[in-house]
Amino acid sequence: MKWLWSRPEKEVAVVSHGIVLEHMLYVFANDCDESTSHELCKRWFANCEIRSVVIIEKGLSNSSSEN
Repeated sequence: MKWLWSRPEKEVAVVSHGIVLEHMLYVFANDCDESTSHELCKRWFANCEIRSVVIIEKGLSNSSSEN
């Protein structure tokens, strides 16, 4: 995840084995509220599946809600 955060692009495609993506989302979901966590981890990846996920830095989500 650190490598993805360091990328200058606003959108990044990650192609991987489903279990790697599931693990990354599971680790990320541990720091989310319950409804977001459930949505990220609700099911396995299907073969050749495409998903779109928006990941927002924790500090940015708090500051945007204050404005």
